[in-house]
Amino acid sequence: MNPVFDPASGRIRLDATTFETLCREFDSPSPPGSAPASDVTPLAPLRTSGALVDGVVHEALRPALAAVQRPIAMVHLVVAGAAGRQLHQGWLSVVSAVLADLGDGSYDFAAVGTEFVPTLVARLTRLGLRPHLPAGRVPVTEAVLDGLAAHKAAPRAAAAQALVSTTASVWPAWSAAVSAGDWRFWVVDVTWPERAGGAASASSGRRLAVLDTSAGLLRVDVDDSGPMLVAVTPTEVWRLLSGMLPGDDDLSPGLLVQPDRAVSRT
Repeated sequence: MNPVFDPASGRIRLDATTFETLCREFDSPSPPGSAPASDVTPLAPLRTSGALVDGVVHEALRPALAAVQRPIAMVHLVVAGAAGRQLHQGWLSVVSAVLADLGDGSYDFAAVGTEFVPTLVARLTRLGLRPHLPAGRVPVTEAVLDGLAAHKAAPRAAAAQALVSTTASVWPAWSAAVSAGDWRFWVVDVTWPERAGGAASASSGRRLAVLDTSAGLLRVDVDDSGPMLVAVTPTEVWRLLSGMLPGDDDLSPGLLVQPDRAVSRT
C-alpha cells in the first residue's frame, strides 16, 4: 500500500515493510541525492507521501521514531475475537509511540503522550460500560487462553467453545454471548528491563488479560492453582490498566530497552 501521511498530526498509515524502512531511515538516513531520477527504491512511497523530505524524515514523525529508537518500556496488545486478531505495539519514552494494527495489513503510527497510553489501550480494546457479572471463579487452561489469541480462526473458535462449556453454570448470559461469537480476548503486556543488579537480559513487567462480551467482563487471574476467570467491572479493569505503566521505582537510571521494530506476528 502507499503510505498516507498527515504532517499536521504526525500520523502515518503504512504497511509493515514501509514502517521498517521509515525506522531505518530515521536511524541511518540515505545520502542526499542517492535516489535515481525515476525512484523505484523502497524509499519512493515515503518520499511521495511527504514523510521523507530531501532525504530527511519529516519533523512531525521524529518524536515517535525517537521513542522507537530508544524506549524505556514496551507495550504489546493482542486483541482477538471471532472475526480476527490484531497486534498493537507501543514504545514508551518521554513522548511515546504507538503502531496500531488496523486489521487489513496496514497500521497507524503516531506519537502519543505517555500518560495517555492507558486511554489508548482502552480505546483499542473498546473498553466501555458492561453489565456486572455475579462473583465467581472458574479455572481455565493455558491451552484455551493460547487458543483464544491464536492467529487462525479455527483454534480461536475451539477455545471459545471450550469456554462455553466451562462457564455456562456460573455465568449463563456471558456463556451465551460467547457461543454467539460476541467476545473479545485482549492481553496487554508492558515490559521493561530489570533494575540494575539483575541478569542483563532479564525483564520485568505487568500483564492484564480480559475476556469481554456484551454480557460482562472476566479477567484472567493467576494463583497457585493456575489461571482462573474472575468477574470484573469496567471500572476495575480501567484501574488495573491505569496502573500498568512503570514508575520511577521500576526503572534503572540510564537503562533502556533496546529497539525492536519488527511488527511481531506472535
